Amino acid sequence: MIRDDFARVLELEKQIFEFPWSEDELLSCLKMTRVIGMVISYQSIDQVIGYMVYELNKDHIVILNLAVESDFQRRNVGSQLLKRLMEKLSFHKRSRMTVTVRESNLSAQMFFSAHDFRATSIIKKSYEENDEDAYVMQYTEPFTRVSQ
Repeated sequence: MIRDDFARVLELEKQIFEFPWSEDELLSCLKMTRVIGMVISYQSIDQVIGYMVYELNKDHIVILNLAVESDFQRRNVGSQLLKRLMEKLSFHKRSRMTVTVRESNLSAQMFFSAHDFRATSIIKKSYEENDEDAYVMQYTEPFTRVSQ
């Protein structure tokens, strides 16, 4: 994600989420040293159709946001983004990913569940806009050991 992508990312935020990130929130988040933004484009580099923002920690990855344009949802775009992130997992270093999902965001819960994320805890009244609860969902890489 580069600065030129911000307008489109913010447009997608407003299109997809009831409580979208503001430009200041996005910039503040991306200024943190371990936070990375990634976009996915369709056909031309000018048509951003999805993005994710994640934090790389020593032993895990935290997905801060993942979104795909409405017209491209359920077309494997989100799965491609998630697969790219899963490639950053390894047995010796980062072996798990977490994401926090609103209780009302059933489509996100189903998406992450379909990719082997499991709800591990509930954060009561996690969102100040409406006191909504959130689910913390976790994916742990099922590494296979090769015997010698």
